[in-house]
Amino acid sequence: MKVTMALQLIALLLFSAGTMSAEVDYRHPNLTIVANGETLDSVLKAVGKKMRIFVATPTGFNPVVNCDIREQPVKLAFEKLLGDMSYSLQWR
Repeated sequence: MKVTMALQLIALLLFSAGTMSAEVDYRHPNLTIVANGETLDSVLKAVGKKMRIFVATPTGFNPVVNCDIREQPVKLAFEKLLGDMSYSLQWR
């Protein structure tokens, strides 16, 4: 009985850890990014995947971010996510 409860607890913890990723939605021209305690790199990778763009971050720079950005134009969404960080957007 104790083993079953322990396995259920482990499964619950693994399942809940898997749901901790950022919520990203892109519907041109708007972007939604909702993240709580996520690393910037993981959030930007999720944005890149959803938008089908390449995103690069500098090595050794990966702060934890919290944001609730909903249905904002892409440029404004990045401004809100990155704040006063130095960054550039290049469109081709």
